[in-house]
Amino acid sequence: MPRKGTVIVQHRVKDFEYWKPFFTGDSKRQKKAGFTSWRLMKDITDPNNIIIVFECNDLEKAKRVYSDPAVAKIIKKAGVVGEASFFLAEDSESKKL
Repeated sequence: MPRKGTVIVQHRVKDFEYWKPFFTGDSKRQKKAGFTSWRLMKDITDPNNIIIVFECNDLEKAKRVYSDPAVAKIIKKAGVVGEASFFLAEDSESKKL
């Protein structure tokens, strides 16, 4: 049975407006990775430092898709500076406040 969870990606880009169409235009790969939704966030002091939170229905599938060398090439072309951080997590507990 697939493990559901959340994938959090953090990276810095040279130019958010240049980078964004690469991200929003990648829905086919995002669906292939098992992502069902995403939230895009920018650092309040540095809009080129971004975090993406994906909800995912298959964490192993996400890991395979995003470890593909083709993704690294796209990330570089999109203007990502340095290494992107990927964090895959299963839900442990939640509570509405």
